[in-house]
Amino acid sequence: MLSNTEFEEMHLDDVRFNSCDFATAVWYKTVWHRVELVGCRMTGFMAGEAYLQDVLFKDCLLSLAQLRFSTMKSVRFEHCDLSEVDLLEADLSDVSFVDCNLRQAELTGTRLAGVDLSTCIIDGARLGAKELRGATLNLPQALALVESMGITIQTNSAS
Repeated sequence: MLSNTEFEEMHLDDVRFNSCDFATAVWYKTVWHRVELVGCRMTGFMAGEAYLQDVLFKDCLLSLAQLRFSTMKSVRFEHCDLSEVDLLEADLSDVSFVDCNLRQAELTGTRLAGVDLSTCIIDGARLGAKELRGATLNLPQALALVESMGITIQTNSAS
């Protein structure tokens, strides 16, 4: 059981975690290389200023997790619940999100260039044009985002 653990500047290399509980653990400034997390519970997990490279999160619960100011290179989230996750100012330009819940996520100041969010739920996520520059959204997401900015969209054409 890894819940409530506290580590600082720990290095993880070539590790796989299956169905582990990391709830409310604090792993500050940790470095992760070639790590897989499958079916893990990470509610409230805190890993500020972490560096993640070649990491897979699959079927993980990361709601309320804090990964602010982190750098992620070749990181993939598949079927993860990231609702209310805090990714403030994280470098996400080399991250894949597949069928993830990013509802109410804090994405202010992130870099999402090249990131495809089209299969994800992003309702209420805190992000704007600056963060989304170069990202991919589906049409309903784009419409909802524009409407959240107070812009009215006319769907019928005027003759």
